[in-house]
Amino acid sequence: MRSINSKIFLTFVAINTCVSFVLIFQYTSFANNRGTLMKKFSSFELLHPPSRTISKESEKHSAPVFTSPIVTDLISTASESQSSSVHVSQSAILKEDSSPHHNLTNQDTDLEYHKLPNIESSRLITTRWTSLIGSGKHEHHFFSAYFDGRSFTQLPRPAVNVMGYVNKNSLEQTFYCLFRYSNASSTCSTKPAVHRHVPECWHVGHEATPFQYLCEVESGIPVTVRLSTSQNCQLEMSSAEIQVGNRDVEMRERAPPKKFGICIGGPLIQEDKHFLEDVIEFVEMSKVMGAEQIVFYVNETQVDKEVLEYLWKYYPETVKTIGWRKFKKSEPLHYYGQHIIQSDCFYRFMYEVEYIAMIDLDEMILPIQQNSWTDMIDAFKIPKSVSEFKFQNNFFLPSENTRKLQNCSNKPVPKYFTRTQRITCFPGYSYRTKLMSRPRFILEPCVHRNCAKVAGHDKTYNVPLEQGMLAHYRPTILEDCQHKPKHSDERAKRFESQVVKAICT
Repeated sequence: MRSINSKIFLTFVAINTCVSFVLIFQYTSFANNRGTLMKKFSSFELLHPPSRTISKESEKHSAPVFTSPIVTDLISTASESQSSSVHVSQSAILKEDSSPHHNLTNQDTDLEYHKLPNIESSRLITTRWTSLIGSGKHEHHFFSAYFDGRSFTQLPRPAVNVMGYVNKNSLEQTFYCLFRYSNASSTCSTKPAVHRHVPECWHVGHEATPFQYLCEVESGIPVTVRLSTSQNCQLEMSSAEIQVGNRDVEMRERAPPKKFGICIGGPLIQEDKHFLEDVIEFVEMSKVMGAEQIVFYVNETQVDKEVLEYLWKYYPETVKTIGWRKFKKSEPLHYYGQHIIQSDCFYRFMYEVEYIAMIDLDEMILPIQQNSWTDMIDAFKIPKSVSEFKFQNNFFLPSENTRKLQNCSNKPVPKYFTRTQRITCFPGYSYRTKLMSRPRFILEPCVHRNCAKVAGHDKTYNVPLEQGMLAHYRPTILEDCQHKPKHSDERAKRFESQVVKAICT
């Protein structure tokens, strides 16, 4: 009997041991699988964040890229003891970003160059529009931001200048600025951003108007900024991060590497089959005048990719192209958002170019007594208090052009040398003038005058017609000009040989 009981006991122990081993094995497998599953879910959340959330990958591809290299940060963040500021760690920002932004939409689908497999998209400086949507039509659309250490009349300290446009019903919106620094700390501004309206009234009659918001920086130079409707800078009530340009302290202190640049006053839009020829003529004529940099704002749906690729191939050092939103000519902003383009271009390149001419493709600033812009500016002998040169508008009327360029694919001679009938419709400097400005001393560029300048550098030099003029190559559309006397003016022809040689070689 004892033998039988021993066998039963041993059998029972063996069964229990086997069951224990099975249970331990299953638990271990479950724990391992759970760990694997958790990793997969974590990876899935990183790769596929909740809808309307900005992933790190999308920020890498769509965040604004500024041509000014960041040589020195000189970051000195605000003290942790400042009770009036809200400090958020980088991990906290990422955590908040994982929750849906119910009133935040990112509209970066306007730039579709990445869908074209053959376009050299790396040459197009990418940008991203980000929008903060409120109730009804209260919409703010942000484009770019720049650090500005110059003196403002509105603020006692340096500021980050945020540019964009807004529905007219939203002009009274109050924003607070959330700055992120290179050491991953963040600070919420203690004061609301200062709204700066656009003095020029070109947006009258349109649904929206351009704006600038000045975010006062109490210390340091932030890497990014968010505009929030919350006084505590809550992320669910803010825009996406906007990278801050002009952070390079050393660049602001040294002389600009280029003397003359051109910011085209509106986006590049292809309207006829001769468009590429017109652009080439403009670039070559500008280079002869002395321009070392020409900036075009481009939406690839409005320009053939062959045009862009031509510019990138043959003018890699001269032409810069910046991604732009596809606006209609009259909606919602005046002239495709012209004022935002001008402001962005001035701030983006103010430390790279000493003088910027803001003109259109059908315009050219012509020196009369000299053979280049450099010689013309030097001849003015103007004091350092002058920050802008104003040129009177002159229409050069269309004429039948039968002249062809020999040994150059039989192309027509550029319009600068065939249109010789000039009308001066607006004598004086109050209407349709264009400017050549020193961007370091311009706080707010406008179309026909600079609306705000740095104190001590706020003088204007009205260039006499015998020294220089704005040549406007288009038929005059104003009835008052039809009866003005025409003058034969062939002074531009002295540049013909240089331009033709450049076009044909």
